[in-house]
Amino acid sequence: MKKPPSHSGKKLPKRAPVSAPVPKKAGARRSWRSTQSRIAFFLNALRDKRYPTLKLMFEKYGVTKRTVHRDIEDLQREGYPIALHPVRKGYYLTEGVTSKLTPQVKESDFFLLAVAMLMMQLCQGTNFPPSLRRALAKISDGLQEELDLTFESMSSFLSFRSSRTHVPMDPLIFGTLLGAAREGEEVEILYHALSAAEAKWSFIDPRHITWLDGLWYTLAEIAGKPNLRTYSLARIKEIRRTWRKFTPTTGPFSIEAYFKHSFGIYHSDKPVHVHVRFSARAARMALERLHHPSQRVETQPDGKIDVHLDVGITPDLEEWVLSAAEECEVIGPPELREKAIQRLRGALSLYGFQVGFAGPAAL
Repeated sequence: MKKPPSHSGKKLPKRAPVSAPVPKKAGARRSWRSTQSRIAFFLNALRDKRYPTLKLMFEKYGVTKRTVHRDIEDLQREGYPIALHPVRKGYYLTEGVTSKLTPQVKESDFFLLAVAMLMMQLCQGTNFPPSLRRALAKISDGLQEELDLTFESMSSFLSFRSSRTHVPMDPLIFGTLLGAAREGEEVEILYHALSAAEAKWSFIDPRHITWLDGLWYTLAEIAGKPNLRTYSLARIKEIRRTWRKFTPTTGPFSIEAYFKHSFGIYHSDKPVHVHVRFSARAARMALERLHHPSQRVETQPDGKIDVHLDVGITPDLEEWVLSAAEECEVIGPPELREKAIQRLRGALSLYGFQVGFAGPAAL
């Protein structure tokens, strides 16, 4: 492996200047303000006798009058003495409250948070599990009533596991990359691609980080390239922050839109109609999972099932087809059927079988 290039005494290559941020309109922060945060702000404004108004809530959180009224009605049902002041035109507490007001957390809320904690244990190499555990402890300690439910007791009857075991990821790499994606900053990574003989250094602009089937990935841009590329965090050997902001060249990003026609982690914007037939023995297992939103199933009289998908032909799709071996046949498209035939012929050759090719219906 080559030593990483040293930047001591050298200036990093110049990047295009970042355009000035566009001022946000009132209500533009709605997407990242949680309901609990909004209600907590409203309650503490009441405590401080600031007489919060509908206009204030709209300007701060971008919510409508109807939303604020619904929040107030929910709080009134929980016992908060809230009323509209006839002169100030803002809301106030009709009875004095001296303690800091916060939304009530019920045992059911704690249960859901603990479930999230158990699920996050699948995310190896991140600081999410210990951070969530500390947050749960704070919430539990801050409740007025003692809970019968604890995280430890939940672990005795509920768990989440992955059938895949992966090499642990460096938390420092994950944390650095997550911070860069959040702040819109470029990073330099030492990456060992599957097709490369050795790891190489390169600059990337991380746009998004996602988890799929036990592995973390980042979708990133490369300066001067118009498309996003996928990097496995398990293949990043080292990472450096450059502290340079980047301007996205691919426009607004949506994870749902990006993977709309993908079967797995590989991106595809060219969907085709995929028709796969499973044997009667494998039919029940094939029906246990929805592999893609476009999936449609037809049951044949002999017990076999035909699965139809509208996805791009990617390595993930090929692996899924081949994983069922003799229990699965690709009916179409011809391109995918040919790929399956070639892969099966290659597998048989490893065991000393030389299979000839007599036509589309034979190996």
